Amino acid sequence: MLRVEDRDTSGLVGGEDESESNFCALCRDSLFSHKQSEAAGGSYGLGKSVYWRFSAFSTVVFHSCLASGEHAGRHRLIGRVELPSHAVDERRFSGPGWFGRCVRVENGVRAESLWDQQALGLAKRLRLARPSEVTGTTILVVGFRDPTQEAVEDAAQLLQRIRESAARFFWPAMHFPRPLRIVVGGEPVVPTDEVRPFVIAWQGRDQAKGRLEKPGDVARRSISLHLPRRREEKKSVQSTGGSASSWFGSQSPRDLVSWITRLPSSGAPE
Repeated sequence: MLRVEDRDTSGLVGGEDESESNFCALCRDSLFSHKQSEAAGGSYGLGKSVYWRFSAFSTVVFHSCLASGEHAGRHRLIGRVELPSHAVDERRFSGPGWFGRCVRVENGVRAESLWDQQALGLAKRLRLARPSEVTGTTILVVGFRDPTQEAVEDAAQLLQRIRESAARFFWPAMHFPRPLRIVVGGEPVVPTDEVRPFVIAWQGRDQAKGRLEKPGDVARRSISLHLPRRREEKKSVQSTGGSASSWFGSQSPRDLVSWITRLPSSGAPE
């Protein structure tokens, strides 16, 4: 099983059928994503599908402590399975199924979230317990396996690969004013040699110069951008312009050679 947990976040807020809520976007809806701003990335909620894709049983269980709304401070637990459409005793069922407390509704019964002590008790039995006063969500992927790998990795290899990927792709968030802290297998993730030059350039951005003069210097350049209007917009809408800032770092030849020789065969981050 693979367990993924975040802390000091919003949690799965929202009612059982509340549209545009964290809960429905992750646990109920398919091919739908609710973002808090237009600047948020992603599309159609496809990212969340990896949880079920990496489960040999297509089963994922969620335990969350909510930060806001009418259920703020409460714990909820629910599970979801993604199966093909199927029949049981000649009765047809669609693919998705849910695990929770049975509630009678207009068309029969359905599974809804467990709350409070019921949720906490079952979470402990399912190895989903989390600090009771810390908001956020714990996710359990049942029967974890990597469909992209031919051979089965042992736990140590898998954790190391997750640790390296986290350092490679999340290093900017790890150096924000309010940094993201990532822990894998009980060990904090730190930037690797692969991304260290980028970290140095980012950390030195406030002291950036107009040009690179010696190893260790960081320079800033402003790049002009031209954004054409969208196809669906009226012709009267004008294209827009803007700029983006880029930072460049200078290294000594020795440090540069050392960095290149330590890169994996896949090359530097894109």
